[in-house]
Amino acid sequence: MKRILFCILSFAGCLLIQDFAHAKNKPSYNVIINIKNPTSSLTRKAVSKLFLKKTRKWPDGKEVRPIDRLTKSAIREEFSKTIHNKSTSSIKAYWQRQIFSGHSVPGQEKRTDKEVIDYVRTHPGAIGYVSKKAKMDSVKVLKIKK
Repeated sequence: MKRILFCILSFAGCLLIQDFAHAKNKPSYNVIINIKNPTSSLTRKAVSKLFLKKTRKWPDGKEVRPIDRLTKSAIREEFSKTIHNKSTSSIKAYWQRQIFSGHSVPGQEKRTDKEVIDYVRTHPGAIGYVSKKAKMDSVKVLKIKK
């Protein structure tokens, strides 16, 4: 009887650890777009290209307007690591090279979730990211595929 109980408790413990590890891998942010944007999901790589201005138009032809968070924010570091697979400082170096070579300039930076949401809500081609706790009823959450 003790063996059966031990096996059951061990199995339950493994499930809890697996659920915790899975939840830990989920980002603490949502990528958001204008509610009128017909796009509903993109790959991580496609999102990265939008923010790095390697892709400049949405499928419907609207200009992409990426909005980043401030360089030193934790949400930006997480976004840079999970979407670009690079640190925020590496992304800043990328933009310095783009500016110096005359190719492009980075998108605007916003301080708060509210500022990002307001910008995305009022600009049809905008894309940004906000914390999961932000109230996003006036924008659309973009599903990120692997």
